[in-house]
Amino acid sequence: MKRRVRTVLRWQLANGVQFVRSHVDVCDPELRAVRALLELRQEIGDQMTLQLVAFP
Repeated sequence: MKRRVRTVLRWQLANGVQFVRSHVDVCDPELRAVRALLELRQEIGDQMTLQLVAFP
């Protein structure tokens, strides 16, 4: 999942997108999606603002 999200964020950066809001599934007790997106937010933080919203 992390690889796919990274790819999409790179596409968005290439098209000039500087702000993204994404809904993240928090039903998984291990919060894998949340952890992955938090790591990606750290990686791209100097190029893009990634805002995460808990879902559902």
